[in-house]
Amino acid sequence: MSDNIMYARSQYMKVTIERIIEIDDVSMKGEVLPSALLRIFQDSAIVHSRQVGYSTKWFAENAQSWVLKKIAYGIHSPVRLHDNLTILTWTRGIEKIRGSREFKILRGDEHVISASSTWIFVDTKRRRPTRVPKEMLDAFETDPDFGIERPPDVDKAALAGGDVVRERLTINYGDFDINGHVNNTAYANYLQSAVYRSFGLLPEFIFFQIDFKKEIRSGVTDVDVVLTRSSDMFAFEIVAEDTVRADGVLRVAGSG
Repeated sequence: MSDNIMYARSQYMKVTIERIIEIDDVSMKGEVLPSALLRIFQDSAIVHSRQVGYSTKWFAENAQSWVLKKIAYGIHSPVRLHDNLTILTWTRGIEKIRGSREFKILRGDEHVISASSTWIFVDTKRRRPTRVPKEMLDAFETDPDFGIERPPDVDKAALAGGDVVRERLTINYGDFDINGHVNNTAYANYLQSAVYRSFGLLPEFIFFQIDFKKEIRSGVTDVDVVLTRSSDMFAFEIVAEDTVRADGVLRVAGSG
C-alpha cells in the first residue's frame, strides 16, 4: 500500500483517507494517471477493511480475498501533482459473494472524482467465489449512497466504423500480485500505453469503466489491447491467449 496515504479516520459508515499526489502518480503533463487512481481506490479499500478487523494478513491466513470485478470513475476537475486529496470510501452493500464499494475524492471542498465498484469474495485456494462470512457482513456497515451513477453498458455497435487498432504489450513480473494474477492497476497501465502509442494521446481518462472477465495468471507473457475509437470515446478489450480478460470504455480529455 502506498506510503502517500497519510492517515484514515471513520465518519459514520464512511472512511476518510488523506493522500498527496506524488511524482509517480502523474503523466508527462502532471495530471493523475488512471493506474494511480486504481491504486488509490485499492489502497483505500484495504484501509477500510483493516479498520473493521480484516487486514491483508487476515485474508492471506484465511485464503480469502476481495477481487475487483468492475469499476467506473469520472473526473470532474483535473487532479495534478502535489494535490492534497481526501478520499471517502464506504460499502454500499454486501450480498452472498458480491460487494459494492463507493468512492468520493475531494480537493479541499471541491468534489473532483467519483467512483463506484463491484467486488467478488473469493476462496484463493480453490480460486472460486465463496459466500461472505456473516461476521464480515456484520463488520462492514453499509451506506446506500452511490459514488457515481453507473452509466448503461456501452453498445460497441455504436462505435462501428471507428478506428480499430491492436497493440501488443509485454507483461512484466511486477504486474503480478500476491494472488498470482495480474493486478488491476496493471490493466490501466496497458491501456495508458496503448492509447499513447496508437493515437499519440496522453492517458488522461476523464471517464473510465472496466469489467474484469477472467484473470491473467503467471506464465502469460503478453497481452493485446484492442481499441475502437469514435471521437473522444474508446471501447477496449484486453486479450491474452485469445481470451478477453477485460473490456470497457473510456473517454480521453481533449481528444474529440
